[in-house]
Amino acid sequence: MTAILIGNLPPETSADDVRTLFTDLGMTADVADVTIAEGLGEKLAASVTIDCSTAAAEVLVQRLNGHFWNGRELAASYNPFGQ
Repeated sequence: MTAILIGNLPPETSADDVRTLFTDLGMTADVADVTIAEGLGEKLAASVTIDCSTAAAEVLVQRLNGHFWNGRELAASYNPFGQ
């Protein structure tokens, strides 16, 4: 499992929105969990746990970094664990 961290999300972002974002970017791996960090004001962050290889996580992070989505330029990183 790999944790993808996404920052600078719009305040109205839901877990389902994040799942849709991953699908729109061509991510076919199963999204196991999406946790939205609340209390960050106008900039939300999400931790997304997915079942994918480190290489696939790196590609996804590259697609997410700088991606303009719902009026925001996203920032992303990943943290592999359990591998």
